[in-house]
Amino acid sequence: MAKDAWEPFAQALREARSAKGFTSARAFYLKSGGRPYFGATYRQYMNVENGASSPSPQLVEKIALALQISSDEKRAREMF
Repeated sequence: MAKDAWEPFAQALREARSAKGFTSARAFYLKSGGRPYFGATYRQYMNVENGASSPSPQLVEKIALALQISSDEKRAREMF
């Protein structure tokens, strides 16, 4: 899938992260537990946040949990 296809997800992820008070992706990644928690390196996470690659279902779930996004919320429906 082309990079542009994941840009809406990436944009929603950046907005949700910022809304939770994380001004940087690195701070969010590290505060949430880093590689042991996400099961992805920081570079892999950044590829998702930048829209360069698609997230695995497991990574999507971990991101949603770390951002405390419920599947009932409008934000979750927009992102996922």
